[in-house]
Amino acid sequence: MVSGGFLLDLLLETARLARSTYYYQLKQLGRVDKELKSEIQAIFTDFHYFSD
Repeated sequence: MVSGGFLLDLLLETARLARSTYYYQLKQLGRVDKELKSEIQAIFTDFHYFSD
């Protein structure tokens, strides 16, 4: 069961999604984008003096 009391199978059927699609998307949400993280860190390092 997922939060809210609905069975995952029922939700997937209603949304017309394959179980594999659901888990693939769930995994992608948790993935860290290393290139993006590096860019954000570089911007912070370059402009950290604006936060003082």
